[in-house]
Amino acid sequence: MKNYDVISLDMFLTLVDLQLSTEKMWYQILGTKDNIDFYHQQLIEHYYEVAQRERAAGNFVLTRHIYELCFEKVFHANQINFSPIQATNILIREHQSAICYEETEAFLNLISNQYQVCIVSDTDIAMLPVFYEQYGIHLFASEVYKSYKNDSSNQMFKEVISHYGVTSSRIIHIGDTISDVLGAKREGIVACWLNRANEPWTQAVEPDYIISNLNELKVILNN
Repeated sequence: MKNYDVISLDMFLTLVDLQLSTEKMWYQILGTKDNIDFYHQQLIEHYYEVAQRERAAGNFVLTRHIYELCFEKVFHANQINFSPIQATNILIREHQSAICYEETEAFLNLISNQYQVCIVSDTDIAMLPVFYEQYGIHLFASEVYKSYKNDSSNQMFKEVISHYGVTSSRIIHIGDTISDVLGAKREGIVACWLNRANEPWTQAVEPDYIISNLNELKVILNN
């Protein structure tokens, strides 16, 4: 008997690698590959700061609008003469065309024939690659539900449970962020942290499983 009926997956940095997309994005903005990591770190720090502030206030803001504000902050601080709106458009295009990790396709081929599979993603629909559609995977996007994973309503994971009509313990969610783990566990969903960078877990509430790539999930599903 299978341990789970539903496999829920994050998209970016879980199924899809953003490293090349990030490099291409900043090259289009800067015209050089110099200091890309420096600028991108600032962008991500601003993103989490703004996103956490809005969530704490109970507000929903599209990912596009958050990035526009964050690009504005980075450009102002570093005297970069570029439109935040145009930069966000580039980011969206590069997210759309981001490449999968090497194990993603084989993993999806394996599970899509054996489980009900969905993607739960904290992003606008316009940013998502569409490769998942060929596997018949259902999408739960924050833009649709006006909610983000592990916000005050935790609506995203509530929607997953409601959609499939199964006990939450029969669902396993796999993702790379703290929100993936904490949001899933708040609803009684089994949480698997995908830790590709071998980073320490710093939260009091711990994931049920920790893996470094999707192939390691096969053991968990078969135990």
